[in-house]
Amino acid sequence: KRKLKRTYPDLRAITRWHWFGDSDLSKFHPHLNILVDVLQKIPGEDLEELKRYYKELLERISGVNIGNKKIDVYYQYLKTKGRIIHAVKYIMRPTFLIYQRDLAEKLKGFRNNVYWGKWRDQTYEEIEREAIRREADTKIKPEIVLLSNKICP
Repeated sequence: KRKLKRTYPDLRAITRWHWFGDSDLSKFHPHLNILVDVLQKIPGEDLEELKRYYKELLERISGVNIGNKKIDVYYQYLKTKGRIIHAVKYIMRPTFLIYQRDLAEKLKGFRNNVYWGKWRDQTYEEIEREAIRREADTKIKPEIVLLSNKICP
């Protein structure tokens, strides 16, 4: 969270842990979901830096040296309202469907949903101003932003 907030100070996001995977509801498989509200794709070098930071964080928390093993970070940029709504529903769904008393006791009081940033309604003009300001601050060439939005420069 801190790394994202430092890199993108005006960021707003939601994080939520899923404790179990989709295929085996009884197998403990914790993974963190993060939905970030950005107006353009995260540049590749920023994404690589976040992956490195996440790997260091996992090593620090677990005390296990991961070495050269790959850390799974699934990143997707969603543009359409329908896909964004689906992503919100997906991460907000419950995954702790088979009760396990020991785990439930350990998770008691744990804040599973964490929100940060300014969550307010914005006018179209405010969003447009924010997009222009972010484009001015980014390392990405404007032509790339246009092309990624299917606009010929």
